[in-house]
Amino acid sequence: MTDPSNTPTPDEVSALFEGKKKKKKARSEEDDHQVTVQIQLNARYRVFDLSGNVPFSIVFGLVRKAFSDKDPRPLIIHTHRSVLDIPHALVKGMLTLHVHEGDREVPVDVSRLPHTQDNEGTSITLPSPLERTDNRRRCMTVYEYIIKPSSALGSLFEVGKRYSVRVHPAYQDTSFSSYEYLHQEEAVDRQQQVSEKPKALTTIAHGRALFRAISSVPVPPILQTRMRLWPSASSEEGEVPAQLEISVENTGSEPITVRTRGRQRFLVAQDPVFDAEGEAADDARPRMIDESSLAPASSLQIIDTTTAEKVWEAAKPGPCGGASNPKKTDDTRPKLETLATLKPGKPLSKQVVISQLLAKLPDGKYGVRMEPRGMWWCVGDRGDFANAGEERLPQHLWNTAILPAILECSLPSSTTTFDLAVALPPHTDYIPGDDNMTDAFNAITHGALRQITEGNPVENPILQCVQIKPMAQGAGGTERWRVVFNDTTNFIQGMLSSQSNHLITEGHLKKGSVCRLTQYQANFVKDKHILIIMNLDVLHEYGEQEKLGQPVALEAAKPEAQEDVKPQPGNIAGNNFYGQKPQQAQPQQQQRSLPSRTNGASHGGAHGNITPIEAVSPYQHKWTIKARCTSKGEIKTWHNKSSTGKLFSANFLDETSEIRATMFNEQCDQWYDVLQEGSVYYISTPCRVQLAKKQFSNLPNDYELTFERDTQVEKADDEGVPQVKYSFTNLESLQNVDKDTVTDVIGVLSEVGELNEIVSKTTSKPYSKRELTLVDDTGYNVRLTIWGKVAESFDASPEAVVAFKGVKVSDFGGRSLSLLSSGSMNIDPDIDEAFKLKGWYQANGSTTQFASHANTMATVGATSGGRKDDTKTIQQIRDENLGMTDDTDWFTLKATIVYIKQDNFAYPACQTTDPQPCNKKVNEENGAWRCEKCNKAWDAPKYRYIMSVNVSDHTGQMWLSCFDDVGQAVLGMPANELMAAKEEGDDKRVTDAFAEANCKSFVFKCRCKMDNYMDQQRVRYQVQYANNIDFVRESKKLADIIKLYNNASDTLFV
Repeated sequence: MTDPSNTPTPDEVSALFEGKKKKKKARSEEDDHQVTVQIQLNARYRVFDLSGNVPFSIVFGLVRKAFSDKDPRPLIIHTHRSVLDIPHALVKGMLTLHVHEGDREVPVDVSRLPHTQDNEGTSITLPSPLERTDNRRRCMTVYEYIIKPSSALGSLFEVGKRYSVRVHPAYQDTSFSSYEYLHQEEAVDRQQQVSEKPKALTTIAHGRALFRAISSVPVPPILQTRMRLWPSASSEEGEVPAQLEISVENTGSEPITVRTRGRQRFLVAQDPVFDAEGEAADDARPRMIDESSLAPASSLQIIDTTTAEKVWEAAKPGPCGGASNPKKTDDTRPKLETLATLKPGKPLSKQVVISQLLAKLPDGKYGVRMEPRGMWWCVGDRGDFANAGEERLPQHLWNTAILPAILECSLPSSTTTFDLAVALPPHTDYIPGDDNMTDAFNAITHGALRQITEGNPVENPILQCVQIKPMAQGAGGTERWRVVFNDTTNFIQGMLSSQSNHLITEGHLKKGSVCRLTQYQANFVKDKHILIIMNLDVLHEYGEQEKLGQPVALEAAKPEAQEDVKPQPGNIAGNNFYGQKPQQAQPQQQQRSLPSRTNGASHGGAHGNITPIEAVSPYQHKWTIKARCTSKGEIKTWHNKSSTGKLFSANFLDETSEIRATMFNEQCDQWYDVLQEGSVYYISTPCRVQLAKKQFSNLPNDYELTFERDTQVEKADDEGVPQVKYSFTNLESLQNVDKDTVTDVIGVLSEVGELNEIVSKTTSKPYSKRELTLVDDTGYNVRLTIWGKVAESFDASPEAVVAFKGVKVSDFGGRSLSLLSSGSMNIDPDIDEAFKLKGWYQANGSTTQFASHANTMATVGATSGGRKDDTKTIQQIRDENLGMTDDTDWFTLKATIVYIKQDNFAYPACQTTDPQPCNKKVNEENGAWRCEKCNKAWDAPKYRYIMSVNVSDHTGQMWLSCFDDVGQAVLGMPANELMAAKEEGDDKRVTDAFAEANCKSFVFKCRCKMDNYMDQQRVRYQVQYANNIDFVRESKKLADIIKLYNNASDTLFV
């Protein structure tokens, strides 16, 4: 029960409330004289790049808190000797710097830092909070303090360590000692009650700058992106939707692999408030070059070009970027299926149908651009990564402390502008300007392109070239050019045949030139009309004009001549193509010839348009080539553990290029007796086009054909199809040709050897061979070997002129030649070179004394050092593109081993040693190890090393392939011994062996050559032998280099 004496009276209660009001008012008046600044601290990036590739800074966000700040004037804060002056603040204790060692944070000694910096006079301005409408964290004024690696503060950071910077709690109220208001008359007019006396300033600090020091951040090459719009059009087959063609090209010097979909992880710049969690994730939507889906429209933006405003863009993903956050236990490495490789000079192209986007827009003029998107990347080729046998990227390549590779097309230069209307605008007649332009306009063959694409050839049409662009180089570095022609009504894409490249390289054909097409072919590829230009004349009298007329793209209607006609199974199709082998056919029926057809025009006819071999690629679905069979190989068989079979190959030639075709098993039986050397055929799809296997072909073509069951072949007349094309090397020049190079030669037959038989060292099979001696008018002779049936049936007599296509150069006896199985031979050919040699030999060649390369090559080797295998750095190997051609390059590399792949470092090999070691891989069958080549079984195999080694020098890193001899030199033990330790479970010994090999330095003698893996080309660097460094020789070499500098007048030494 409450004591009544303790209950306050009403007067006492009233006095109590009055006292509280007075105290609150006094505190409010006191608060009106204070300004509170909130500071947010962060690191711009989560890494400190000691190389300086990525500038590093500590970012501060400052904002005035509104609850007590009633002054409308901006506040100026001087950064000198404040918490924003980081070296000064660290020395004075306003900021703290710690290094993370496990779970502990250890203070860093900052006593060596200078107390003053050169930022005197620097200030920042904080606006008044009175008119602020957004959250104060979004209205912060940002101040950046840049820390250079060469500065005193930057020298404190060590590679691999993590650091953090914070504001010390004890110094928050004294963070700034110098500040003042910016006097603005209008601000005072709005509020006359503003106090003029300086107000107290306090600070509230949050956040920390957390970062890790690394030696260098990889910087990606620039990705050049181009876009082109193909407007919608009507055709007989219906409406053709508007499409956007996008191509992305790697402008760097080496291939890179990018992540095209999934959660992207790379360095993202952070602001003071919103932390990007270090290696942040961009949104997970597929990028434009993703191979598994159509290029996503979510990457596009549509811009109104009259107002420069965005009128459409895809909705942004949520905070997780469209992908769930991975758990700490998840494997974050990207799967290989989400990666794509961008090779230098080889653009990747995609097409996006955007008709649905355009249908939502009102009439007007718009531009399309690609929204900037980042991609994770690394140096290398995806095909190489698959060697590890995993589904994901190898662990040693997974680095998220990188700058992203950016895909973007920015306004205005890369914008595709188009007019959008309910109907296409009517064609307006060309209004000529000066007389020269009038003449050029009148000279154009108006409407020629539509006639050509409808199957009505126009003889020598005159067109204007409105665009010239280089394409990816072909095999052997052949230049290719894409051109666009205009007839004032329509325009069409075209490709210039390599035989006319000189018109561009010599400056005759330019953008705006008027041309007369004297030889061309029209084709329909990937739902587009294109022209293949074999020959043209540039009409220089018209100069280079601006675009004539107002041309539009041709409607992508398929010509009637190319309508599909599918043969019925077991029958001959109505257009005389052989599609399938007749089911009841007897073997002798295969001897009959294919029916011939004489109307082999390039336009119209049963075949429609003939596609030149140069234009055949895996991206064309339907094509027909007209080509001569220049070479047909023998039937070969194979037998291994999984399968047996047979095949033969043939080369086909037209006036643009040459291509190799291979037929397996049923197709081998079907076509071997039908195809004859020297005959001309029509070959039509279905026929698979794939990357050429250069180890089996000597043709300068990136692709090759594989006949399928329904591949169609018909005999044709030989009109317009050339005979064999040669690229001769005279016999004297062979001394300058590298070993293993494939070339063509022609000479007079001076000696014919006897037919001999040898046994192959690799297959133990007998082979027939015959040696010939050739001479030519350079005064040299050379020994050439022919093989197999060619050697057995050879019947040319001495003094005959013989041309060989596809001979391999050997250094045996100085220089000697060998005819490849894919090569061909022609006795007394009907060509100018043969007539010239015949006349020379009959005049005085028969009495000439000929020199041999056996004598001259020794001199060449002494003076030039033999093969081009100079000592190179890794950077020089990349810069000089060693191995990027069809030839084999050699080099010597002094490097240090940094990593050896430990999975699959050896293979079980055959133990056969007589008559020579076999070394082929053996397979375990029924407890024994069987060699398919030797047809022998062993109780146990002999393991041999086959390793991938990553080496480094002062210029970079690269992967080398090593075999058994090199593996023993590196690991110091035979592969049998190391495999025994692995099989016994002695993991420590295996790990120690690889660990001891790391950081060892060797002089590697290497060969490099272009290789094919998973239908992708790559350069393979193979070590022939590895020697320990001879320090005496290396020291002498370095001393000689120093002497060169000392002897120079402008020496670099001081």
